[in-house]
Amino acid sequence: MDLIYVIPKRTELNYRKKLVEDEKTMEYNNGIVPFPKEKWDSWYNKWIGNNDKNYYYAYIYDKDIQAFVGEVAYRKEVYKNSVMLSIIIESKYRRRGYGKEGLKGLVTTAFKNGWDEVRDLIAKNNVGSQKLFSDFGFKIVDVDKDGNVEFELGKEEFINLYGDI
Repeated sequence: MDLIYVIPKRTELNYRKKLVEDEKTMEYNNGIVPFPKEKWDSWYNKWIGNNDKNYYYAYIYDKDIQAFVGEVAYRKEVYKNSVMLSIIIESKYRRRGYGKEGLKGLVTTAFKNGWDEVRDLIAKNNVGSQKLFSDFGFKIVDVDKDGNVEFELGKEEFINLYGDI
């Protein structure tokens, strides 16, 4: 697996549409997220077009198979110097190591961009993602009233586990 992270142009959001509107891929999310073309401009301006360090978004592309396999993103959280992560691997590419590699790339990017801490809130029924984050080194910091689990990893913990950023 030889991954690169591709920040799409405004006209290249068709893969995101395919990804978030695919029922099998979005099962963990309790359903698809409609992404009609008329929303692409506003979405793009918020996540990519404004060069705001509080947002990051990229496709995961595997050069070995010459295909996009998912997406990674983060957005600034309201507390501390941290960001909330998002990673979606297309259903047909799951259980092949893309989640772990995508997570490592996303976390590395966040820390290189100056963030001290990364977080994610994972649905109670998304046991695979919970295991991925736990095995990666994230710690559980909260379980909300609905049973969703919040994970956190600090920059220093990441360096201790994986070496320099």
